[in-house]
Amino acid sequence: MRKLEILTAPEETYHRVCWNYHVKIDGKKFIVTVDEDDNGAERQIFHYDEKKRYGLGDKYDGEDFDGLYTELEELGLFSQPEIEKGTEVELHYDEESSADKADKHFEKMKNDDLPL
Repeated sequence: MRKLEILTAPEETYHRVCWNYHVKIDGKKFIVTVDEDDNGAERQIFHYDEKKRYGLGDKYDGEDFDGLYTELEELGLFSQPEIEKGTEVELHYDEESSADKADKHFEKMKNDDLPL
C-alpha cells in the first residue's frame, strides 16, 4: 500500500474580480467597469442602456474619453475602496489649464497691432 501525505493547505493562486458602478455626468448615465486579476486590470466606460444586462450599453468613445478616463483614474475611481454611493465630485478634465490660458493670452498680445 502507498501513502499520500498532504504537505500544504490549499491556497488560492489566482484572483479575478469583475465589478461596475453607475454614474451620472451632466445628466447622462454611464457605467464604469473594472475587470481585475493578478496580472492587472482592464477599465472601461460604457453608455447606460436600461434594456441591457447590468445596463451595459456601447463602449463610450466620445471626444472627451481620454480626459474623463484620466481624471477618473487620478480620483481613484477605478479602485473599489474609493467609491461610495451618493458621492459627488467635480470633474475638471474639460477645462482649459491655466498654462494654456496664459499661452493663448500672450499669443493674442503678440498678434495684436499695438498703436505706437
